[in-house]
Amino acid sequence: MNCSLWQYVLALAETKEAEDLDFCLIFLTGADSVSSVRRVTVQSGGSVTIPYLYEDRHKDHVKYWCRGIDWRSLRTDSPQKGDVSIRDDPEQQVFTVTMNNLKIEDNDTYCVSVEVTGVEGDSVSVQCRYGDSNSEKMFCKIGGSCVLGNSGSLDGRPVEIGDDRVNKVFSVTMWGLERKDTGWYRCDAGYQQIPVHITVNETTTAITEGNLYLRIHLLLVCHVSVLLLYLVITDLVLPQIRIYSENILTCTLSVPWAINTHHNTNLLFCIQPAALLNILHYS
Repeated sequence: MNCSLWQYVLALAETKEAEDLDFCLIFLTGADSVSSVRRVTVQSGGSVTIPYLYEDRHKDHVKYWCRGIDWRSLRTDSPQKGDVSIRDDPEQQVFTVTMNNLKIEDNDTYCVSVEVTGVEGDSVSVQCRYGDSNSEKMFCKIGGSCVLGNSGSLDGRPVEIGDDRVNKVFSVTMWGLERKDTGWYRCDAGYQQIPVHITVNETTTAITEGNLYLRIHLLLVCHVSVLLLYLVITDLVLPQIRIYSENILTCTLSVPWAINTHHNTNLLFCIQPAALLNILHYS
């Protein structure tokens, strides 16, 4: 019943003093790298705390603790369930699982897993460690189909599988993610089943560092453009308007309104000085 991303078997066996319980933690490598204790001993009714060290890239991800095939038993964003609690310390890059009031009935297979996140329309990659180099590798969606071999399709998503036999790691990349792809998956390597929870976020919620720099650059360009336009208007256009208005000449002349009468009228008109000079020249 092996199920873990970082997997161990908790075997409780009664010793000669029926009060003692022997915890045998058998660590099996899984997806990504983690280190933990291999064996501890605790008395019946006691408690045990198991630490798990993880890589820096998992600091902001949800961690899961599971019992048997229930891969949703406990998670770091909801850290208490019965006699079991889970605590994450991102600064120290370690999360701990504490089991209290242990009994012989607690014999079972336990596992821990870490959340993997992707962006809608993008891809997501998972690295799964294994023990047997000759084991058959495949990637499955829990309750769905599987991809066996180097490539295939999983619910319409292209999947590529690469196997590094030297380091005993096989990597899985799934392309063209959609929101509905959020859920539980597993890497299968022989008898090992390694659970992975994939969360697909909306594109608009993922602002990359490059996109942020681009937005800042565009904002600066807009501000500079507005400033240049203001300077052009205030330094070039407005002075020309003032010069033009100052050079306009307003004149009032008295001209006959009717030839056969002695009544005159005033005529108001505006001309530029150059035009007036031309009029005087030809008069």
